[in-house]
Amino acid sequence: ITIGNHPYYFVSYSDDNNPVLITKEYIEIPDADSNCWRDNNVRAFLNGEYLKSLSPALQNRIVETSVQTKTPESSRDNPEFYTTMDRIFLPVPGNFLEESESWTIYSEEIVFGGEKIPSDLVTGQQTLLRTPSVYSSTDFAGSNENDLAAFWGDYSPCTTWALPIMIVDVQS
Repeated sequence: ITIGNHPYYFVSYSDDNNPVLITKEYIEIPDADSNCWRDNNVRAFLNGEYLKSLSPALQNRIVETSVQTKTPESSRDNPEFYTTMDRIFLPVPGNFLEESESWTIYSEEIVFGGEKIPSDLVTGQQTLLRTPSVYSSTDFAGSNENDLAAFWGDYSPCTTWALPIMIVDVQS
């Protein structure tokens, strides 16, 4: 799907039967300044500057979405979550992976249906997630306690690339 000059991949439908889209091209983002999505400058950038860079027609159709994210303080055995309202957000490991012994997938964090984002969209670059870096495994890790986790690609202390997700209202 191409909207304006931007290519998107259709992932699934939301609970409201609106398409869930993820960018097919990486966007450059600022370095994360917190391991908490709620307080992170990347969230502010995506829902501010990046959103404003999209066509007005698309901006008006992006749905404000309730997004649950695991807190940095919670543990695997005692997960705690908080909710933000975002028009644009980043994926979590559960958007790409199935649960295994190496990691736990929390259904609370998965905003849309059970469809996985195809791994071929991730082209070897670190892809920033909204998951705190303290929740990590061999497949995704953060550089320090003040970072969000990153997925795939070569490890680097600063991940400045992301594949943002949005839900677009096509019924209005």
